[in-house]
Amino acid sequence: GAHAMVRARFDLYVRYTVEIDLNNFFATYAQLNQRVNTEFEWVLREFIPNLVISGCSGAPGVGAVSKSLLNADADLQGYQQQMASTGALVFEVHIPDNRMNGVAGNFQQVFTANQKQVHVLTQQITTLRQQGQGLQEGTAFLVKAASCAESPQQLMALVQQHGLAPCVTALQGNPQDQWTQVTGVRTILTYCLAKPQYLQELHQTNGFESVLTALRTFPHDMSLVPMGLQFFSHAATHQEYRSQLVTLGLMPVLIQVMQAHPQNRDIQHYGIVTIASLCQSPDPAHIAAVLENHGVSTLISALGAFPQHPDVNITTMRALHTLLMHPEAAAQFVQLKGVSAMMQLICQSNDPQLVYLAFGCLAGLWDIEALRPQMMELSNPPAILKVMHMFPQQAEVQIAGLRLLSVMCLENPNNQALIAQNNGIPYIIRALKQQTDATEEARDLVHQGVRLLAGLSKHAQCRPIIVQHQGVTVVVEQMTRHLAHAGVQQTSLQFIAAFAAVPEAGPVLTKFGVVDAILQACRQHPNDYSVILHSCFALGSIAQVKGLKEVMGVKAIEALLQALYCFPRDGDVVEQACAALCIISELDRNQEVLISKRVADGQFGICDALNNTMVNLAESQGAVKYALKLVANLGVNENVKQVLSQFGMLGPIASVPAGHLSDAAIAYYWMKSLIVLMHPEPPAGSEEACKGFATIVIGCMSQFRGAESYIGRIQEAGCELLALMAWEEDLIEHMIGNQSIPAICYALKTWQSDMGIARKGCRALANIAESENGRVAIREAGGIQAIVEAMRFQLKHPEVGEQGCAAIANLALNDECRVAVAQADGIKACLAGLKMHLNHPGIQAYGLGALGNLAAHEGNCIIILQAGCIEMLVRVMQTWPDEARVQHFACMAVSNLGHDDSNKVQLGKVGVNRLVVGAMNRHRDHSGVQEQGCGALANLSIHASNMNEIAQIGGIEMVVDALKRHMQHPGVQENACFALSKFIAMPNEAYRQRMRSAGALEVLGELGGLNLDFDVKLCVRVLLRRLNEQGPPVPPVQSQQPPQQGQGPAAPGAGANSAAFGVRSQQGIGQGFSQGFGMRPNGVVGGQHGAAVVGLA
Repeated sequence: GAHAMVRARFDLYVRYTVEIDLNNFFATYAQLNQRVNTEFEWVLREFIPNLVISGCSGAPGVGAVSKSLLNADADLQGYQQQMASTGALVFEVHIPDNRMNGVAGNFQQVFTANQKQVHVLTQQITTLRQQGQGLQEGTAFLVKAASCAESPQQLMALVQQHGLAPCVTALQGNPQDQWTQVTGVRTILTYCLAKPQYLQELHQTNGFESVLTALRTFPHDMSLVPMGLQFFSHAATHQEYRSQLVTLGLMPVLIQVMQAHPQNRDIQHYGIVTIASLCQSPDPAHIAAVLENHGVSTLISALGAFPQHPDVNITTMRALHTLLMHPEAAAQFVQLKGVSAMMQLICQSNDPQLVYLAFGCLAGLWDIEALRPQMMELSNPPAILKVMHMFPQQAEVQIAGLRLLSVMCLENPNNQALIAQNNGIPYIIRALKQQTDATEEARDLVHQGVRLLAGLSKHAQCRPIIVQHQGVTVVVEQMTRHLAHAGVQQTSLQFIAAFAAVPEAGPVLTKFGVVDAILQACRQHPNDYSVILHSCFALGSIAQVKGLKEVMGVKAIEALLQALYCFPRDGDVVEQACAALCIISELDRNQEVLISKRVADGQFGICDALNNTMVNLAESQGAVKYALKLVANLGVNENVKQVLSQFGMLGPIASVPAGHLSDAAIAYYWMKSLIVLMHPEPPAGSEEACKGFATIVIGCMSQFRGAESYIGRIQEAGCELLALMAWEEDLIEHMIGNQSIPAICYALKTWQSDMGIARKGCRALANIAESENGRVAIREAGGIQAIVEAMRFQLKHPEVGEQGCAAIANLALNDECRVAVAQADGIKACLAGLKMHLNHPGIQAYGLGALGNLAAHEGNCIIILQAGCIEMLVRVMQTWPDEARVQHFACMAVSNLGHDDSNKVQLGKVGVNRLVVGAMNRHRDHSGVQEQGCGALANLSIHASNMNEIAQIGGIEMVVDALKRHMQHPGVQENACFALSKFIAMPNEAYRQRMRSAGALEVLGELGGLNLDFDVKLCVRVLLRRLNEQGPPVPPVQSQQPPQQGQGPAAPGAGANSAAFGVRSQQGIGQGFSQGFGMRPNGVVGGQHGAAVVGLA
């Protein structure tokens, strides 16, 4: 049905508005589109079928307006029903992007055509006037105008009756007549000053050019020139005429006239007003005109030229205030000694408005980076302070002065010291103290004052004065007073951050509750970018102050997490927040808090923030760097590391763009974050990712080569990460192929003096040497020489010797490597480390392991024995009875050294039999000790005297016990069976009975059912057969019981003294590290103990 009259408003976004009355609502969207095209036909110039139309809840710009896009009839009907009760519809109309250029093109064509037509007509009129057309009427008009000179009302009536055309005609028709020009300009000036719209009338008659011609023709006429300049100063205040004035060539004439009359107050005043108006134009051509025509030097000349006329100085200063915003003008001003002229003027002035404008100009010059060096030479902080003292009650002067001083002090120690030396700091703090209300002026003064203190606090001479005059207290008080003012909070935070960087800051900042003030600012302005950014920076700064990190705790962490949540896509906020958390999380308890704390109703935690940073803020290098550093810090805590791993943090780290890794810091923290997450070994299922990581690591190590210390840290981290990845057997082959070994060798050779690189490089090669291909590749790449040189250069550091010995131990599984190690003096290096660090169990363990494997080569064995290895071996086993890895490798060394008959005798004589049995007894559950202990007993017991002693001290029972406890261990299976075979091979029924009593039949029977190597299976069959045979009667001899666990060998008992024979290895039992049942040497990864693989076979 019909509706009442509806008022509809169309806003063509939102420049053009049409309001119409409708008899009814629109029935269809097409009808609406048609009506809009009709109403705006004069704008659109063509029918546009797809206008973008939105229905609005009210007129644009009036309160909060909601709008909905109308795409179909249903949308339109719904909107009209919603607005039915108001009786008004408001539509916002946008021209589609694809039609925008067409509409603009239509307007441009019409405008260009009209401009051309106007120009043609103007030229025709000017020509006619110059030919004398209308001159008689124009002259008559000016005669009448001259008679009205004393009565502006009569003159206005005359012009309104005849218009300005006769006046302009006279000016153009008789340009050389002075009376005509003076009278005509006076008439135009009087008429146009009356109302702004009269300028349009003059513009249409081409009168602007006539006035300019008069000035150009009679530049020294003191009655004409002031009137002409007054007219142009009036016209230039109107934006629509400025372009024509510049085009007509006003500036050269203006400057010429001003320079011709430097002492005429009116001429200078009106000229400066004109220049000031042109400087306010957004059109760069207007500024260019001022600069090209010496406008800057003209303004400088006017400064202070009229001390009795402050309006000229004020006008000049306003013109400069605008002009100096342009860098080219500012450079000219400084070059032409404008700064000195301005300083001289304000030091003599008693006008606060003038001083205020001058301070603003000078601050603007300081803000231009390219002018800083010149401004530093011209700066005079004491003079600024003196001027400020002259106007203590003028808030705007104080505010502008403080801002000027703050930019003068920025990164300028000389100016900072001058302010301190001239009692500027007490003055500033006193001014801040006096601001006890919350007015806008007070806030502005506090804002600039605190900003200045922030700059001053960076200077050692200034800081004690700030503390002495309670500057920190004042700043914190003003932060609280102006909590709602974001600007005050921002500058206060800058002050706190700057002050926190000094040693004496700790007690002061702690005493005055600075942390609470920062957190209060965060809570008050959670969505203010500047406040949050500087809060994060301030928290990071004060976290470095001794004692403050400990008190920041939960609230600070929560504030930083909230910042990461509110500004997830802002690289600067994320960078500063992550940097602050890096420092705060250096405390273990803060790490636990950070990983468990969540904000946004529990929806957002640090893992989410780190993931967001590395995935969605990948372009922000600073944010990514500190996110990686935070992961590296947090990951050293095992509980936190578990959470990071469960979140899948390796994924975000892998997504960091490869281009960022050209930044040394990012490359370093990228590797460190991977190190902590992958320690002690890469997580299951990460093999493919690790292959990619290894390739990137090699790229980083190859890219960053040199002597700088930060490059050393990258090389160290690379070695450490490669060592961890080499833990996985499947990754070793990949690492061999991607040049990992040459990269590690380069690091070791280049950075011999760096203990961290030496230790971690040796560990990486030790792990790679678990593979036979790895051993060959290391030898071919010169790795053996690199390891030995590292051990020799870092002899005083047992950690390097420990890892170097582990690497040599693994390399010595290869025959050619054994020879190469000896040729490189590797044996000497191992022996030197063992002798130097008698109290370090790690190097003692792996040193013996290395010597044991090297001794498999006959020539090496001789060298090792001649160096006193047996005595060393005894001492080590006696010194470290409870250190399993020491006993493990000591037994292995005994096994290999005991392969030679003469060595067997010597080992037995010095008590090695008892030491081996004692080690096995103390470490019954350690498979490595049991394996190598059985091997040692097997080789030693071949000699009759050793066999008797071993039997007497319970060695037989110990071997059977080892087999019981470690039946599934291949090494124990083999060595234990071969050891028992030595005793069963002797025609000694007592040994056989003791084996039976110890349970050998049962354990061998069970062992025979397992999947054994051929040699071991054969040995088990022989042992079972011999144990089941009926032997001759044995005299009743008390069986030797094995010693109790944890005790030394039992007292000697009965035993046979016959020679031993049986199966044995040509190279000795237990030469290598590759069977996977060895110890892992200790190393340090991110503050925690890490490992390199060393297996003893």
